[in-house]
Amino acid sequence: MTASHADLLYALFDELHWVKGELESNQAEFWYPSRDKEADGVSAALIVPKNKDAADYTNVIDGVLNRLSAMYGAKYDQVSAYIKEAVFGAYDPIILREDTGTTSGLISWASGSHLIASAEGLLGAAARAAVSTQKRFGTTNHKVKDSVLRDSFMGQTQIGSFIVTAYVPSNHAFEVSDSQKSSTKQKVITGRAVTDTLTRALKAFDGGISEIIRNNDSDSDSAYGIFDETVQEGVSYELLDAISQMSDTNESSVSVSFASSSNSAPSKVYELVVSPVMQPIVKKAKDYLERTESPISMRVVGEIVRLDNSLDKGQHEIRIRTFGKDIPSTVTVFLNADQYEKAIEAHKTQHVFSVTGSLQRMQRGAEISDPWEVNIEDTVLSQDMSNDLKLTGKDKQKIAKGQSSLF
Repeated sequence: MTASHADLLYALFDELHWVKGELESNQAEFWYPSRDKEADGVSAALIVPKNKDAADYTNVIDGVLNRLSAMYGAKYDQVSAYIKEAVFGAYDPIILREDTGTTSGLISWASGSHLIASAEGLLGAAARAAVSTQKRFGTTNHKVKDSVLRDSFMGQTQIGSFIVTAYVPSNHAFEVSDSQKSSTKQKVITGRAVTDTLTRALKAFDGGISEIIRNNDSDSDSAYGIFDETVQEGVSYELLDAISQMSDTNESSVSVSFASSSNSAPSKVYELVVSPVMQPIVKKAKDYLERTESPISMRVVGEIVRLDNSLDKGQHEIRIRTFGKDIPSTVTVFLNADQYEKAIEAHKTQHVFSVTGSLQRMQRGAEISDPWEVNIEDTVLSQDMSNDLKLTGKDKQKIAKGQSSLF
């Protein structure tokens, strides 16, 4: 992202907490290091010209930057380097903050390391959920997790509470999979897809846990079924595990910001406050999702019995009635646009349809998100098609032999 000296100046004002004074003319703005300084008058201000077309505009801006440099010394160099890298480089910051309750700023290593582990867990869970939504990822989607953690950055410690910052390059393409099983398989996702997924997941988590607290229902196992509904928004066992590593004695928070396209400071899009009262509920919710079996790579074959192109959910969903006894009788599958077109054609012509992907068993039925491969099989389900015979039970058993776990 190309940035001018004026862009740098205004970003420095923002980062150093300067304010624009109410005193303003047609030719210039007056900037102060604080509201208190503003009361001291124009003598305390830095004057920034308004006319960008003036011949001496760039020279005057450079003069203001030099004055800031003289005022702040080494801190100016540090903040400038941060702005050029994190702000102009289009990084989305994820900030975890914990009130330690200490006045010296020193905390034990054991007390601090858990927040770093939580930040890494949140980033990894969001990366995996940006590719496919599952209750528990286990060993699946590890490639994208490793890719995001490798190519994101950790920020320097800030003054205040204990703070850990992760910087995700919003326009960077992160690797999703090494799989060559299908040319249509998604190979990359952007950093913004990761931070956007984390934002949605944190909002869904907050809504679920708030409902349990509001209903005073934390001791009821059935109450935690609400977290089944949050899975499609990116909530997973791994996300809850990361939140559970935050403090259970002090208030903590996670904020997600998006880099601006106008060379200004990243804007906060969401902040989740994690209070100690939440943590016992988080543990129970994590245990609830942990009871879900790990996904299994599988090929399923059967008849499409439902098509749902839901615009409000932004997804293409089908339901397959499968053949065979060793797999769930129905499987819900979430497809991309091209795969959904194949499903429509198979349903229209009454052909057998096959899906290969990571199957997650649920309490009722099963799901496959983002399958590697889908195919319209040669076998026809209906006798209405000319020159075709109706599929018999023996035929179904023969087809079922072609669907199994892939190891």
